[in-house]
Amino acid sequence: MQAPTKAQEQRWARVLSYLMWMHASWQSPTIREIGAYMGWSSTSTTFRHLTAMLEHDLIAHIPDSPRTYRVTDKGLELLNKNGGIKIDRQA
Repeated sequence: MQAPTKAQEQRWARVLSYLMWMHASWQSPTIREIGAYMGWSSTSTTFRHLTAMLEHDLIAHIPDSPRTYRVTDKGLELLNKNGGIKIDRQA
């Protein structure tokens, strides 16, 4: 597994921020909702990023269950390293 680039870390920090924000409102977003927030037009792009984040232990989820992505302690560390929770409500 290759170490993420700074750009990947920043992108993933945005995803982690969104997950945290959604969890605060008692919701867990779908893959489509995460992709729409990030501006990704393809669910396969979103899935690829989420898979990489799972491999790096930044998030966890229950396989074959929708709306189960959660931020791990390692994900919180990455999020804090990249400036904490920042939500772009325009997205």
